[in-house]
Amino acid sequence: MARTMRLASCCPSGRYRNAQEQGTYIFPTFFRLRKNDGYRLDTFFPCCGYRARPIPTPRWSALLHPPFAERLVLGLLPFYLSAHSPKRDLLVTPLFLSHTDRQNGNRRLISWLYYQSSQGNDMLRVFPLWYQTRDENNSSAIGFPLFWHFADKRADTSTTVAGPLFWSHAGSEQTRGLLSAWYSRDEQNASASHAILPLFYERHSPRSLALLTIPFGYKHTPDALWWYAAAGSCSRATP
Repeated sequence: MARTMRLASCCPSGRYRNAQEQGTYIFPTFFRLRKNDGYRLDTFFPCCGYRARPIPTPRWSALLHPPFAERLVLGLLPFYLSAHSPKRDLLVTPLFLSHTDRQNGNRRLISWLYYQSSQGNDMLRVFPLWYQTRDENNSSAIGFPLFWHFADKRADTSTTVAGPLFWSHAGSEQTRGLLSAWYSRDEQNASASHAILPLFYERHSPRSLALLTIPFGYKHTPDALWWYAAAGSCSRATP
C-alpha cells in the first residue's frame, strides 16, 4: 500500500500528516508533534517545551498513574529549564542547578552554593568561602581563610582553628590556646603540655618530661635522655 502524506504550508508555518504522526510548526518558534503510539511533543521557543511518552497502565489506575508521565520538560530560555521523569529531576537557572536522582538516592545543588547528599554523606560549598562535608566517621568544615575544622569520629580526634584560636582533642587529651601559644590536659593519662612558640615548649607525664627553649632543651623518657644547649647537644640511652 502506498504511503500517503498531506502537507499544508504557508512559509514560515505549515502542517503535515502521515499514517504514523502529524505535526504543526510556525518557524522558528513553535512545533507540535502527535504520534499514533501516544507520543506528544510541544515546543514554543524560547518559552517552553513539553514531551511525554505513554506508559502502559491498567485503566483502573490511570487516575493514580497518568499514562503520559515518562518525561516533562518546561522552560523559559535562557532563564529557566525544568525536566522531570520518574527517576530524575533537573532544574536549571542562571543562579543555580538542581539535580535529583531518585534511583541512586543522590541530590545535587550547584551554584555559588553547592550541596550534595548521597546515602548519609553530605557536602556543602559556598564558593569560594565555605566548604563542608560529613560522612559516617569524618567531618570537615572550612570557612576560608579564618575557620578550619576536622574531626574523625572513629579515631576520636578533632582539630579546630578559628582565627588566632586553636583547640583540639585526641582521645582524652584536650588542647586549647592560640596558634602560637596553647596548653593541653590529659586527665586520664595525667599528662599536660604548655607552649609559647617559638620561645618555649614543655610537656610532662608520669614517665616523661620535655622542655624546649631557644638556648637549651631537655627530654627524658624511661629509655632515653636527650638535651641540647647553645654550645652543643648530647643524647644517651638509659638502662
